[in-house]
Order: sequence, then structure tokens, then C-alpha cells
Amino acid sequence: MRIRFKLIGAAVALMSLAACGSNNQDSKANGEQAVEVSETVSATAAEADIQVIDFYATWCVPCKHLAPIIEKMEKKYAGKIAFSRVDVDAEPQLAEQYNITAMPTLVFIKGGEVIDVAVGLMSEDELDAKLQDLTK
Repeated sequence: MRIRFKLIGAAVALMSLAACGSNNQDSKANGEQAVEVSETVSATAAEADIQVIDFYATWCVPCKHLAPIIEKMEKKYAGKIAFSRVDVDAEPQLAEQYNITAMPTLVFIKGGEVIDVAVGLMSEDELDAKLQDLTK
């Protein structure tokens, strides 16, 4: 009986990680089209040419680990990069617009175009390096 419960627990943990997109996979987005964003997101972007949208879910464990890293980067890049967070459960239309299928997902926008998308948990160093490249 104990083995069965451990296997079920392991399977549930793996499904949870898969659903949250725990592996970090960067992919270049098609930058040919300008992006239309909701009022929630565009209000934050008004102050900067570069924007990072953090798509998360309250139940996603990797998202909870990424949140303090995002907050730290927000302070570091204040005035240079606008950060916004979108709860995919609260704003499913916006998540669908950006084709969000796993969390956390960071969408990087520069000049109104999606220039990169990062799926999964990123370390502070990885995110900082990506943001430094954007501000060059």
C-alpha cells in the first residue's frame, strides 16, 4: 500500500510540474506583428519601451518561486523596464491572446512587439542577463 501511494504522489507531482512548465525553454516569438494588450497590461507599459509580462497562476509552485525574483528585477530596472503580472485564471482571454499554455511564462515586449518568450522557472541570474540584453 505504501508503494502505491508513493507512486501516485510522484505521478501527481510530475503532472503538477508539467502543468506549470517547470523546465525553462526560451523561444523567439514572431516579432512581425504589433501586440495589442489589455488595459491592465498597457497601463504598466506606458512608462517604458520595454515590458515584461509575467503570466502566472496562484496554484503554480514555480510561479511562486519566480515572484520574488520578478520583484527584485522590477526594483533594479525601475524606469527602464515595465513589469506586469497576469493571473491566467483571472484573465484567460489575455492568456489565450499570448498563447500561454504553461506557467510561469514571461513575455518580453520591446517597441510594441513580442521579441522573446521564456517558459518555466528562471534563476535570478538568467533573468537578469536577459534583461540586461534588452536594455542595451
